[in-house]
Amino acid sequence: MKKASLYYKSFKHEIRELISHSPFFVEWISQFSSWKRFLVHSDSRICIEGYPRSANTYAVAAFQVSQNDYTSHIGRHSHLSGQVLRAHKLGVPTVVLIRNPLDAIASLKIFSPYLTLDQCVRFYTKFYLEVENVLEDIVVVEFSSVTENFNDLIEKLNRKYGMSLRSVSHDEEFDEIVFKQVGAMDMEYSNSSSINPERVARPNEIRAKHNAEIKIFLKGAKYRQKLEELDKLYFRVLESL
Repeated sequence: MKKASLYYKSFKHEIRELISHSPFFVEWISQFSSWKRFLVHSDSRICIEGYPRSANTYAVAAFQVSQNDYTSHIGRHSHLSGQVLRAHKLGVPTVVLIRNPLDAIASLKIFSPYLTLDQCVRFYTKFYLEVENVLEDIVVVEFSSVTENFNDLIEKLNRKYGMSLRSVSHDEEFDEIVFKQVGAMDMEYSNSSSINPERVARPNEIRAKHNAEIKIFLKGAKYRQKLEELDKLYFRVLESL
């Protein structure tokens, strides 16, 4: 990726983040974004959002598979708190996903190399601080719960919103079907006939070594205090579960 392209994407992210908390500006941002069709609206069946690399794609695919519903509109993949606030304002059942900051930030840095670690850290802070304002009115689900016991998400939606979603047997067969859907979503998003192993939202050995190196750096002196603050934010949000 050329330096000019990296700088442009990094700058674009800065502007996007600056206004990401506004439900109004989220609609405006969507007009210039690849996720325009995923902007939440009043007819959306559900909204599923979270910081990037927090099982967003898995959660959407698992919802579609578990409910055998591949056509209903799902607000998703903006990764902006403004989308959550917009869904809340519209009265759309809303799920916010959260992953521990160390894993989430390291994974995002690999997925989006044009972002600096400072940007990744600041984005995590901003997203969940703003989501804190509506925690009592939405459903929060932790990363491992989504990937290991999807019924937890289903049950919380049913309790919070009086929905009648059906539970599933979260076993290897379910995961296999979900990951096929994840692959199909990746190919559709990238307009490709094959899955990109560097980007597809599932476990991947190619990224493992780089991930470990980034975590070592994040645990160093420069980010130690910030990570401690993010851990406190993470556990505060989890208290709403």
